[in-house]
Amino acid sequence: MYESRFQTRDAFQGKSIRYIDDLDFHRILDAAGLTGIAFAQAPTVDDVIAGRASPLLRPPTDAFRRLDVVPEGTGYRPSQGSVPDVCEAAALQERARGDHQDTVRLLKRAVDENGGSCLYNNNVDLLANFERQQFLIEVKSLNDPSSTVDRMRYGMGQLFDYSVRYQAELKGARPVLAFGSGLRNGVAWVSEILQGNGIALIAREHDTLIPVNELAKELPVFR
Repeated sequence: MYESRFQTRDAFQGKSIRYIDDLDFHRILDAAGLTGIAFAQAPTVDDVIAGRASPLLRPPTDAFRRLDVVPEGTGYRPSQGSVPDVCEAAALQERARGDHQDTVRLLKRAVDENGGSCLYNNNVDLLANFERQQFLIEVKSLNDPSSTVDRMRYGMGQLFDYSVRYQAELKGARPVLAFGSGLRNGVAWVSEILQGNGIALIAREHDTLIPVNELAKELPVFR
């Protein structure tokens, strides 16, 4: 018990967010070993906000490799030795999902059948190369229709991120967002948002890929 205002643990009920005075605060830090040098070297809130202590200050990049066969699991290769990078780890969970892999397989088959080739890395799901065009494809699982807008925004953020992070390799590749299932009533307008931002939208319906907006209809895989 480090908070002097409370005498029993029952007193914490309903007060999970509460004021802690300076003495109690430093008691807790001391109990955790965050005193002396360790405390002095810990980043401040200002450090984190300014980016000086953020792992995203220099986001990791990773060499592209040929996608001959969609790998089981994530196909992840740590870019920093044998330990996964904290900035790359977010991709691992989604890549292992069955609907995500099924969508990537359908996309790869469509690219191959139309004379293209596929690359990928730890961050980018698919980079489709055709004779005169490249397409940066981000695949998002969509098992819950209520999360469509959030998944759209997340996918857009990744496409914008990668287009800058891998600017030299992508050479102006056109962005494509591919959902692992079709859009449901009430959220079909997301295709207009993506169209307005220059992003083609594809959806998977069972074993078929469907162009959802006008930009998607212009893709080589639908010609």
